[in-house]
Amino acid sequence: MNIVNILDNIEKIDTEVNDRLNPRRAAMKSMLSFGKKAAIASVPLGLGSMFSTASAQTPASDAQVASLQVVLAIKHFELALLNNGLNRPFTKPLSANDKVALTQIKDQESKHI
Repeated sequence: MNIVNILDNIEKIDTEVNDRLNPRRAAMKSMLSFGKKAAIASVPLGLGSMFSTASAQTPASDAQVASLQVVLAIKHFELALLNNGLNRPFTKPLSANDKVALTQIKDQESKHI
């Protein structure tokens, strides 16, 4: 049995099936159309960033420095938690896979800092 016969049989049983399917198709087509338009609209931004020239930057504001300090403190906290998790004895020991994963994450956090 092919798909066309199945759809014909469904249509014979439920005559309103096309009314329910067509709005969904229209919605999918409109989303696809919007996606294409959004992709085309982003092309000038991408091209503009490719050809930007270097210019003098203003010094960071106090708020920017403070926010970066908060991020750095969070990174130090994450690293301390990972070290604590790897070095602390648990009632149920960590599996070898868990230790490898936590060690990799810890190394990445060290690099971020």
